[in-house]
Amino acid sequence: MPEVVKDEVDKRRDEIKVLGEDITVLNNPDPAKRYRYINKDPKRVARFLAAGYTITKKSEGGASPLIDQPGLNGAQEFGDLVLMETPMENFLARKRRAEAKSAMWERAGIDQARERLNRIRSARGLASDARAPR
Repeated sequence: MPEVVKDEVDKRRDEIKVLGEDITVLNNPDPAKRYRYINKDPKRVARFLAAGYTITKKSEGGASPLIDQPGLNGAQEFGDLVLMETPMENFLARKRRAEAKSAMWERAGIDQARERLNRIRSARGLASDARAPR
């Protein structure tokens, strides 16, 4: 990975791999939640807050990274990242929507290719029979 695209966690992960630890592993994660490190850019954090994520606060016995660097308002931060969480139901619903959107774009791409093929065949005087079985 080029040095230019490595962020703080990637650099630190490379350093820690020598010690046999992974900084993305959480202590005591709640199985009913999904955790994610988010870049601390206020716009990005706001986007995830709007999507149902909350900033994971430091709490006794709660989820915490192996390498902890407390941030503002009790947030758990590491370099340029902040740990956020969302209920598993929200995560799964967002994942289903993303997969449905991806499938829609894939079908649209196939339909576009089919239409281009029909135009080429039509221009060459061939029958336009490249239709999708529906």
